[in-house]
Amino acid sequence: MPKNGKILRKLGASIFDAGTSSVFKGDVSDYTDNIINFRKNIDIR
Repeated sequence: MPKNGKILRKLGASIFDAGTSSVFKGDVSDYTDNIINFRKNIDIR
Protein backbone atom coordinates (compact mmCIF):
# COMPACT_ATOMS: atom_id res chain seq x y z
CA MET A 1 0.00 0.00 0.00
CA PRO A 2 1.30 3.46 -0.78
CA LYS A 3 0.48 4.55 2.78
CA ASN A 4 3.19 2.18 4.07
CA GLY A 5 5.72 4.07 1.99
CA LYS A 6 4.48 7.33 3.52
CA ILE A 7 4.95 5.96 7.04
CA LEU A 8 8.49 4.81 6.25
CA ARG A 9 9.32 8.15 4.63
CA LYS A 10 8.25 9.97 7.80
CA LEU A 11 10.60 7.70 9.74
CA GLY A 12 13.49 8.74 7.50
CA ALA A 13 13.60 6.01 4.86
CA SER A 14 14.88 6.91 1.42
CA ILE A 15 14.88 3.40 -0.11
CA PHE A 16 11.57 1.57 -0.27
CA ASP A 17 10.33 -1.97 -0.49
CA ALA A 18 7.18 -1.52 1.60
CA GLY A 19 4.32 -0.26 -0.51
CA THR A 20 5.97 -0.94 -3.84
CA SER A 21 3.72 -3.90 -4.64
CA SER A 22 0.97 -1.33 -5.26
CA VAL A 23 3.06 0.05 -8.14
CA PHE A 24 3.06 -3.25 -10.02
CA LYS A 25 -0.60 -4.23 -9.69
CA GLY A 26 -3.04 -4.24 -12.57
CA ASP A 27 -2.20 -3.82 -16.22
CA VAL A 28 1.19 -2.53 -17.35
CA SER A 29 -0.58 0.54 -18.73
CA ASP A 30 -1.53 1.45 -15.12
CA TYR A 31 2.07 1.51 -13.87
CA THR A 32 2.63 5.18 -14.67
CA ASP A 33 -0.41 6.20 -12.63
CA ASN A 34 0.57 3.79 -9.86
CA ILE A 35 4.08 5.28 -9.69
CA ILE A 36 2.68 8.81 -9.57
CA ASN A 37 0.33 7.82 -6.75
CA PHE A 38 3.13 6.14 -4.79
CA ARG A 39 5.40 9.16 -5.19
CA LYS A 40 2.62 11.47 -3.97
CA ASN A 41 2.18 9.29 -0.92
CA ILE A 42 5.85 9.36 0.06
CA ASP A 43 6.22 13.12 -0.48
CA ILE A 44 6.11 14.66 3.00
CA ARG A 45 7.18 18.19 2.15
